[in-house]
Amino acid sequence: MSNSAVTAGTVTVPAPSHHPLQVLRDFTECRTLFMCCDMQEKLANRIPGFHETIHVTNNLTLFCEILGPKHCSCVATVQYPDGVGPLYHEILLPPNTPVFPKIEPSMLLPEVLPYLYGDAERGLLPVQQVVLWGHETHVCILQTADELLRRGFRVTVVTDACAAQRRVDHEVAIMEMSRWEGLLLTASTSLYLQIMREHPRYLAPVMKVVLDRTGMFKRPYQRSEDPTLTPAEREVQDE
Repeated sequence: MSNSAVTAGTVTVPAPSHHPLQVLRDFTECRTLFMCCDMQEKLANRIPGFHETIHVTNNLTLFCEILGPKHCSCVATVQYPDGVGPLYHEILLPPNTPVFPKIEPSMLLPEVLPYLYGDAERGLLPVQQVVLWGHETHVCILQTADELLRRGFRVTVVTDACAAQRRVDHEVAIMEMSRWEGLLLTASTSLYLQIMREHPRYLAPVMKVVLDRTGMFKRPYQRSEDPTLTPAEREVQDE
C-alpha cells in the first residue's frame, strides 16, 4: 500500500489531497464584503424573477447584520440612476451601507476600493473574500467578478440573487463563470451555512434566515432600535 492511502477494513481510502479551498471561508478566519449590484426600481418589470432576487437580497443583508461589522461589511451600487432609477424601495440594507452611483459595468469604483483594501483613517477594515449578487448577471456581475479575481480576492456569486432581462444571458454568464478559477457559484442557503460553519452563538439567528429562504419561517424582520445591542442580543429581543 502506498503512503497516500489508508486501509479501513477492506476499503482503501485515499489520503486527503491538498487542493485549494472550494467553499467560503469561516467568518472567524477572514472578513467578507457583501456587494449588492444595481438592483433598481425600473428593472422590476423587466427582469424575470426580480422579486425573488429582492427577497434573497434582504436575507443576505440580514445575514450580514447577524455577523456584524467585525466580520463583514456591505456596499451597493446603482447603474445610471437618472435613467434606471434608485435602489429598489423594498431592499433593506444594513445600517450605514453606502450606495454609489456608477455608469461603468464594474462595481469597483474608486469609492468602493477602501471597503476592499481597508482605510485606517475611516475605520474600514480590509476583506479577504467577497460575496457578490445583483443585476445583470452577464454584464455588471460578470465584469465585477472578473476584476475582483484579477485583484486577488476570492469571489462568491450568489446565483439565486442574480438575474438578467433575458434568461439566456443569465444562464450563459453563470456557465462562463463556472469555469473561472477562484470563483465559487452557490445558492444563498448554502452560503449562510458555509460562512457560519458550526458556531453555536450564531446558529439560531442564521437558521431563521435559512428557514425564511425555504418559506418555512415567515416572521418579518424588525431591526432593533437600540444600536448598542450585539447580534445575539438582538435575536433574543426578537424572540
